[in-house]
Amino acid sequence: MILFDVRSARPVGSTNIHEHNPSKDDKDEVPFCCDYDPVNSSVLIGGSHRNLYSFEVPSLQLAKRIVVTNPGTTCVSIRQDGQLAATGGTDSAVRIFSWPDLKALAVLKFHCDVVSTCRFFQTSEEFLLLSCSQDSALAVWDIYSKVKRLEK
Repeated sequence: MILFDVRSARPVGSTNIHEHNPSKDDKDEVPFCCDYDPVNSSVLIGGSHRNLYSFEVPSLQLAKRIVVTNPGTTCVSIRQDGQLAATGGTDSAVRIFSWPDLKALAVLKFHCDVVSTCRFFQTSEEFLLLSCSQDSALAVWDIYSKVKRLEK
């Protein structure tokens, strides 16, 4: 993984996820997806095997690595308030984690094929999670959605 400063088009750091994986079986692990969290200055990475990685930005130091139940994380999303993360996978499940500590909170079962996209979005009243799958289904989830309003 290489972190670029897009203003200068130069790399500012790099790391190899294989260095952070103690399992010899996962040497061919391929990253599939990532999302950046500006609230916690972290990036979440999922891939072909059972690992989820969180790295600090810009140092690219490993913050956390967890092993999920099934291999094949195809998409990740971090909620805009930096409190939750969601993943979708080849096992058709959408998983919800607390963020940035990556504690498993829920497994959402709706899709019956690979989850191709999951994305948090915020309305004026709530946070919602959108997921879509190769089964042609689209789901909108209301996940702990109270939006905190800042008083002036």
